Amino acid sequence: MERYDSYKPSGISWICEIPSHWEVLRLKNLFLGFSNGTTLNQIRNGETDYPVTRIETISKGVINKEKVGYVEYSPILEKYLLNPGDILISHINSFERIGNSALVHYSDTPIYHGMNLLRLVPQKSTNSNFSFLFFQCHYFLGDMQRRCKPAINQVSVSSAKIKDIQIPIPPLDEQKKIVEFLSTKTSLIDAQQRERERVTAA
Repeated sequence: MERYDSYKPSGISWICEIPSHWEVLRLKNLFLGFSNGTTLNQIRNGETDYPVTRIETISKGVINKEKVGYVEYSPILEKYLLNPGDILISHINSFERIGNSALVHYSDTPIYHGMNLLRLVPQKSTNSNFSFLFFQCHYFLGDMQRRCKPAINQVSVSSAKIKDIQIPIPPLDEQKKIVEFLSTKTSLIDAQQRERERVTAA
């Protein structure tokens, strides 16, 4: 990525400057919804066809289908069906894991939104992949930790405090270009790592 022609102060404590045509917006202005999941009672794994997310379901940025819970069918389940592009954020967890997130991708198997994870539904002007990459950075995770409230054996961050978090946002087409650039670089790094492991194991 090339440097931009001009920059401006971001107004965010952990970012000095941003490109002059970028905006700084609060999360509440980027997402249509911040909702909690279903509180239906979970049953033994595999006894129904209705998997729901749990705190441990999201790991390393993805949904681990081996760690979902299950619920009986209920008509209210439909409003908890996760859609591609939704983002799940752990707002109740240990201090070290608060802010863990996962991006929902297309799946042949429907998965429903369970409790203790916050679901963010992006606006059309927001690229889910761009926002998700931001949620992985240590600045965002540090901000989540600063906003958390301690409880017994865990901490929590209210949806109101999460909505208030500010992030720098480029125009939509630029969001997509940044995602593509980082995806290419990440794929290259992963390939190099696999090659090093192959050589070491030989």
